[in-house]
Amino acid sequence: MIEIDGTLRFAILCLLALIASGCDIRDTAKPPYAITKPVSVTGIKAGYYSLAGIEFTIYNETEKEIQAIGVSCMIYDAETKKNPLIGSNSLHFNSRMLIPPNGSQALALSLDPYVYSVPKTPWLIDFMYISSIDYSDGSSWQDSTGTYYSRSY
Repeated sequence: MIEIDGTLRFAILCLLALIASGCDIRDTAKPPYAITKPVSVTGIKAGYYSLAGIEFTIYNETEKEIQAIGVSCMIYDAETKKNPLIGSNSLHFNSRMLIPPNGSQALALSLDPYVYSVPKTPWLIDFMYISSIDYSDGSSWQDSTGTYYSRSY
């Protein structure tokens, strides 16, 4: 029989209580940005996409200038809840832009390389997050696990 001392038993009980209560135990630090709800768009946006895209605005909440961001997300058909794209529906985009300290930028990410059929209704965007930010001073920020994700529904 395994003996569990009082301190370990207390720690296990606290962890179980957190899990049972539905508490979110992920990192609660605020990311260095904010984003609007992502929107799936079909049609043409000159200079960005011809078939479909994802649009949102990012707000730089630091005193540093952003020069590039990485965005990750998953796309689903709104009706079937299945992958509507060619290949994987887990996508990653790298976008270069300059966003001044405490400034904002509207983004339009092209889904054209993945589209084989333009949807009748907008797709669902799930688990979208800013995976990396590169600053003009050479520093960077990363969220490799999607801690600060957003979705379109």
